[in-house]
Amino acid sequence: MLFSYIENLDGLKWLQVLNLSFNQIQKMEHLAHLTRLRELDLSCNCIIKIEGIETLLHLQILNLSHNLIETIPASLGKKLKAMREFHMEGNMLFSLSDVARLRPLKDLVSLSLSNNPLCDLAHYRLYAVFHLRTVGLLDGQPVIEKERVEAEERFAQGMSGRD
Repeated sequence: MLFSYIENLDGLKWLQVLNLSFNQIQKMEHLAHLTRLRELDLSCNCIIKIEGIETLLHLQILNLSHNLIETIPASLGKKLKAMREFHMEGNMLFSLSDVARLRPLKDLVSLSLSNNPLCDLAHYRLYAVFHLRTVGLLDGQPVIEKERVEAEERFAQGMSGRD
């Protein structure tokens, strides 16, 4: 049975892990009350927009891979401070600004953005390495010190005055 909607989760306020992958869900809804959630997997669905998860302050792992998402909202980086892993491969992200929106996530150690249009942009990986200094695993590949140095050389001159 495939689900098209997220529903009937009202009594699960203590839930810590939710996996609704490989369904036909189009909208992220009815999740705000799951404030104890640590892992959320909505991969392989039909989601267009990241929404309705700003209250999930304990969320450490978010998997939204293989959906139809075009942008990462600024609120994600500002609200979900506990996030350690973020999986977004196989979506429709076009802009490097989506990477920069993740800068406030100081505990982010693993990020997957492969198979998004932005990965074809010049210097995508170095840009991500420069802006997301805590990430040690990017698109399944370890970030090496040589990349950090190269990213710093390429992008630091235009960043004076920023954190």
